[in-house]
Amino acid sequence: MDKVLSLLGFAKKARKVISGANAVIRSILYGKSYLVIITEDAGLSIKNKITRLCDENSVPYIIYGSSELLSKATGEINKVIFSVEDENFAKSIMGKN
Repeated sequence: MDKVLSLLGFAKKARKVISGANAVIRSILYGKSYLVIITEDAGLSIKNKITRLCDENSVPYIIYGSSELLSKATGEINKVIFSVEDENFAKSIMGKN
């Protein structure tokens, strides 16, 4: 397992990761999100919506891996959008720590 998946799993266990489009949108709008992760196999419309929302609210995002990989790392099923709600985990995942 690579670094991103490992850190995402730790963040999920620490209850600092939420998933699903509606929950992530709320997290971005309420200023709780430090990083949004979108899977490569997410639909184009949801990718566009989330990336636009991230840009408007100055939230960094990455497009990474498949929903299957991220599901295994987080224990979620069929999720394509994740929000990291901890600054240190977000920085580590982005490689800034």
